[in-house]
Amino acid sequence: LSFRVADNAQPGSYSIKLSYDNANFDIFNFNFETVDFDLEEADVEIVECLHKNVTEVSGTAATCTAAGLTAGFRCSDCGIWLTPQEEIPAKGHSPVKLNAKPATCTASGLTEGSCCSVCGETIVAQTSVKALGHDMSGTAVIKAATVTQTGILRTSCSRCDYYEDSVIPKLPAPAVSLGDVDNDNAITASDARLALRRAVKLETYAEGSAEFIACDVNKDGNVGADDARIILRIAVKLEKISDYNK
Repeated sequence: LSFRVADNAQPGSYSIKLSYDNANFDIFNFNFETVDFDLEEADVEIVECLHKNVTEVSGTAATCTAAGLTAGFRCSDCGIWLTPQEEIPAKGHSPVKLNAKPATCTASGLTEGSCCSVCGETIVAQTSVKALGHDMSGTAVIKAATVTQTGILRTSCSRCDYYEDSVIPKLPAPAVSLGDVDNDNAITASDARLALRRAVKLETYAEGSAEFIACDVNKDGNVGADDARIILRIAVKLEKISDYNK
């Protein structure tokens, strides 16, 4: 008799039992002669598998968050692991710092954070920092206002290069008498002499000053020899100051 044993049968002793329906079947030998026989219970011994068909089971690499497995070897006939697979612990993250980005007056920034240098997963998320806005606390006079010209006032941000310019109004004209340079309530040759000295830069009356305005009788914005001539003519009654006060 022959038997087929399951591929995954474990070694050991197993009982078997045969049955025969002699009422309906006959048993013959090679000469086609009827044979009589008896059936008895018996044991079948399954010996240990020789593991002739071994399969390699591939391993899996461990990641930052998941465990892995080593490679193993398993018998394809009996299923026994010749080299069992072993668990490889998860590696855990390898943090790397993400630098903070300072906010500026016009651009938002980021807080410091971190991520894994291996898998890229965020460990500490960076959060947005609102833009600061300009701090317009700095002021400077770029150009001073005079009686004849406006000035420039610059307001600047203390944190960046941003600035805004605004106009400084002209200064109010001082109360002066045209032609009366020395302010003695009379127009004389002395006033003409002072005007001529200012024309040739021997006097330094600042533009917009009371003396400068008094000298500039022709109102052309400058003090020249013509202004000194007019003042002298007024002093000797050849002209009237009222003609220039219009």
